Amino acid sequence: MFSGLVSRVRLFSRILIRNRLLLSAGFSVAAGIILGSVAPISIGDPLLRYVELDRPDIYHTFVLSYQTFLFTTPFLLLFMFFSLVYIHFYAQEVEPPAGALPPYPSPEHRKDLFLVLGELHEQLKPAPSADPQWLSIPERGLYTGIATLGAIGSGKTRGLILPAMRQLFGYRAGDSAKKLSGIVLEVGYAISRSTWQRTQRFGIHDTTDAER
Repeated sequence: MFSGLVSRVRLFSRILIRNRLLLSAGFSVAAGIILGSVAPISIGDPLLRYVELDRPDIYHTFVLSYQTFLFTTPFLLLFMFFSLVYIHFYAQEVEPPAGALPPYPSPEHRKDLFLVLGELHEQLKPAPSADPQWLSIPERGLYTGIATLGAIGSGKTRGLILPAMRQLFGYRAGDSAKKLSGIVLEVGYAISRSTWQRTQRFGIHDTTDAER
């Protein structure tokens, strides 16, 4: 019973600490509005009226400071409260160790057509996942086209185009009815030559000048 209560308190404290800035700002705005209506500045006070007539700059500075403190004082008190919660109740959540990826699906033995682009980890925070998966595009997503953008020498060909061709041309390469074919169009011969060299093992023949 007690241990369950402690775990719930720690979970609640983690939520408070993660959002302490937003909570402090929101509650301080609400507190400032309430304090402004409950304890407004007494404009009819004779001393303030005298200061307003004799030194209006000091009067306006005082009024502005009073209205500002109605919001900043609750903000500082709330931030101190969350700091005490952090010191006495906050417990760092233990991150699960990074898991191992499943075996890479060889293009020659894939049952379905898809293109592996990389690894898929935690999607809401930059951290490794305990159960990572392969990030892939299914067959239906391949018909819409893929654009690779980057500066010259940034690795577009070596990082995506050639590995993608290796996967696509390798899909069911031993099945004449299922294997894929394609046309490589480019200004030079670098991609054509590399594609031909990488796909020779699949029995795909190049009909361009790259073979010569």
